Amino acid sequence: MAGLFFVMGLQALEDNGMTLKILYLLKDKTLTSISHPLRRVKNSTLWAFVLVELIGFAAVCPHP
Repeated sequence: MAGLFFVMGLQALEDNGMTLKILYLLKDKTLTSISHPLRRVKNSTLWAFVLVELIGFAAVCPHP
């Protein structure tokens, strides 16, 4: 069962919007198609949005 949940978790990360934005920001822009929707947004604006998402995620997660 642990393997099933591991695979399901990895698949969920692949389709996560936050993960996709971070991967887009880290990858080489020449490898991204011109028609990609995030190419219309400035990188600084996208980084700020991802930072707000990460802060919101940290605020929701339970702290020990």
